[in-house]
Amino acid sequence: MRPTRRVSSLLRWEGIVVDPIGAILAVLVFQAIVAGREGDPALAIAGTLGITLLVALALSVPVALALGFAVRRHWVPDYLQGVLFLAVAVATLVASNAVASESGLLTVTVLGIVLANQPGLELHHVREFKEHLQVLLVGVLFVLLAGRVSLDAALDVAPQALAFVALAILLVRPVSIGLDLLGTSATRQERTLLACMAPRGIVAAAVVSIFALELGHGAEAVREEAATATDPAEAAELTDRADALAALGTEAEGLVPLVFILIVVTVAVYGLGIGRLAERLGLASTSPQEVLFAGADRWVVEAAEQLERLEVPTMIVHDRYPELTPARMAGIRTVTTNIVSEFAVEDLELGGLGHFVGATAVDSTNSTAAREFAHIFGRTGAWQLRRDDDPEGEGSHRRQPAAHLVARYPFAPAPTREEMLARSREGMTVRRTTLTREYSLERFRELHPDAVLLFTHSEGRLSVVTEDSSVPGPARC
Repeated sequence: MRPTRRVSSLLRWEGIVVDPIGAILAVLVFQAIVAGREGDPALAIAGTLGITLLVALALSVPVALALGFAVRRHWVPDYLQGVLFLAVAVATLVASNAVASESGLLTVTVLGIVLANQPGLELHHVREFKEHLQVLLVGVLFVLLAGRVSLDAALDVAPQALAFVALAILLVRPVSIGLDLLGTSATRQERTLLACMAPRGIVAAAVVSIFALELGHGAEAVREEAATATDPAEAAELTDRADALAALGTEAEGLVPLVFILIVVTVAVYGLGIGRLAERLGLASTSPQEVLFAGADRWVVEAAEQLERLEVPTMIVHDRYPELTPARMAGIRTVTTNIVSEFAVEDLELGGLGHFVGATAVDSTNSTAAREFAHIFGRTGAWQLRRDDDPEGEGSHRRQPAAHLVARYPFAPAPTREEMLARSREGMTVRRTTLTREYSLERFRELHPDAVLLFTHSEGRLSVVTEDSSVPGPARC
């Protein structure tokens, strides 16, 4: 789903901070269990937490600043940025774990936060590399970790696991969201959506698997210590402690299938239901069809009006406020900004939008904006008017723009901006026509050879028309 910006930010940041915090809390509990007989457990936990935070900040902040400095100085080629960032992240994680056990996850999380918030640091290549790497690594890790879970073990804990999952979904998540958002400006719809979105993932599976193994290793270490003890009383105490750790290790093994059931069920429940719920709450669209226009020419406003009548919401963006007056008077949503500004790229509300049409007076602006929004809408949803330097049906490869530097050309036939303005000056307007099997698209083109087909709307689906488009069945053009 593509939710509203605030909901997206809340969910994104929750996902970023919950994993390292949860893993660190689990580490503290684990260390308190393993070293529980030595001194005050509360003091030991506080000391370990302080050391973990200190190590994370001491390692991540200078590394992030140094890495950002190197990238801004262009010491790192673009094609090596992803590999370099991965190497630095792995090295930082290993160094952090060597200093303070299991502190690496928090360290690399802080490293990423500091990097992402450095002004003037462009991480586009790193983000793209991360997306591909994430799919590969998470898939491999799930296979490796799930390989430890037998079907019999999962069936043995299934009743308890399902009760635990029901408790987590129906009680724990709604109550935690209600407490978290007390006194905030979050709306009832946002609270409802957040209360119904909490899938578990790879960190939970990895942590429980590691701790199940470590408890067994801890029991073996205590047994070895007991075997070398000279005092019989101390040896007996260490033996009892080893037996207790071994028993905990056996019980922890039962947590592994329970957590995998939790992951599978929460991913399925939230994944299948959240899109419909978000759409009903007005916070997202499962099939975004809204159109974002860059440019405010007369034909753009007319097209937006027709789309609004077809219940297809639109947004028009222009960098000059007076140019948006006709659109505002027509009741169309407008935003005054440069379409390639940082605000447009980072902060523009894109919930429900599914298409971008670049129709500004500058071809290069249209191309840049369309390539940027292609990362959000996909290449099938990013369009720009045909460039003036790309003559249709003529020219050679020496004159035509490179395909990867321009977006797809919309409309049939594909016009330039000047051609669209010329048609408007000649009195042509954007109109809506209902097509049937008798009055087909082919018949329409025979009767109106000079018309430019902009959009087709059929069974609730909007399509931006290209030269090879066809309209199956009844539709409104």
